[in-house]
Amino acid sequence: MEEQEERYTRVPNAILDDVTLSLHERAILVHIARKTIGYGKKSDGISYSQFEKATGMSASKAKSVIKSLREKRRIIVKKQYKADGGSSYNRYSLTPGQEVAPPSQEVDTPRSHGDTPPGQEVATQKIIEQNKIDKRRETETRDNIFHTLTEHEQQREANLYADHVSSDARNFTSYKAKVLKQIRKEHLETLELFEAWYLEKVCGTLSSKYAGKYVGEYLIESIYPYTDTQGYAKESHYMSPNFIYAQGRSSDDKTTTWGADSLEEMEALLEGVHE
Repeated sequence: MEEQEERYTRVPNAILDDVTLSLHERAILVHIARKTIGYGKKSDGISYSQFEKATGMSASKAKSVIKSLREKRRIIVKKQYKADGGSSYNRYSLTPGQEVAPPSQEVDTPRSHGDTPPGQEVATQKIIEQNKIDKRRETETRDNIFHTLTEHEQQREANLYADHVSSDARNFTSYKAKVLKQIRKEHLETLELFEAWYLEKVCGTLSSKYAGKYVGEYLIESIYPYTDTQGYAKESHYMSPNFIYAQGRSSDDKTTTWGADSLEEMEALLEGVHE
């Protein structure tokens, strides 16, 4: 009798090795990996009853764990509507960058300033600042780019975004009210579009101020949102996800990347720029 080939799913190391995950979170991540990686897909529609059957959790517990994983930016959940206009359902995918475990956060500091090559002291300080940002992320909930804004500032940005998307609407007032209502209700697709608009604005502000200037030995070439990093998840500087990135290049063609979660954090990283 011919022996049947054993089937298996390649589960990312970052899921198996991350000691900060609870057992319930790991179970949800493994099931999403099974339904996506296991079938060669980037995302899959998974019902709460499927999560119940696969993990043994109740539907309410699965919802709570999924919410936690979204807040930690470990998964992406998108609402999809059936072509016939039927009820919507959620599609799940793993956040890019979980193929391998996160790198160590240790930093080697020079023993003496006298032995430090030109530019390295600045670069080392930036690495330390980057690590402070990464450490803060471990204790703070940063589920979207608006986490640093006050409630008043969030309302202001929401109004500006609603004005922007409603400008060509036949009935500007009613369409704007609809957009603001969707934001208040945390409608997933609306929030993603709102975040993309805000990120583009923030990156544009940062680029006009810092692009073409130097941080230490590195010329700042570009400042861009995390959405532009998809497809580069295996690069070490994208292992620990941020909302905003800046890339610099030295005269000997070496590149470095800084990551931050707000305009203020990126400005702190790029402090001390020069022409």
